[in-house]
Amino acid sequence: YSTGGVGALSGYYSTGNGKYSVLAFSDGAEKHGVGSVLVPQDFSGTTGTLKFIWTSGIITGNVKWWVQYSQVIIGSVAYVDTNTSFTEVAPSTQGIIKKFELSLTGLTLGDIIGFNVFRDGTNVADTMGGDALLLGVIFEYTADM
Repeated sequence: YSTGGVGALSGYYSTGNGKYSVLAFSDGAEKHGVGSVLVPQDFSGTTGTLKFIWTSGIITGNVKWWVQYSQVIIGSVAYVDTNTSFTEVAPSTQGIIKKFELSLTGLTLGDIIGFNVFRDGTNVADTMGGDALLLGVIFEYTADM
């Protein structure tokens, strides 16, 4: 759970397929990235998943990620505020793309999901000695066909 920290540095990640914009979360510090998604018009059901896509040039150790998120319920003053952590193993090969997933429940059409993702590089469980690169966040859901 975060009470402070500074923003992650933005940069580029290059592969044989091109250059991608990333947020770099350095080792030994608490770095943050924030964003939001709107539950879209073709949403069906009450559940969805936020998928955090990341990689690193370092192939050993673990990364301690935290996600703080809020679900703002449209037409109401109510909201859900939650914190959860993930300890993820570094990619086994340089350039391998990794992901961790956050399941969301109680969603309705038009809700806004705000999130703060951060690396807790000072946590004893965070043992990877280099930058963790966040490539993007995907909101996956069932569409109303």
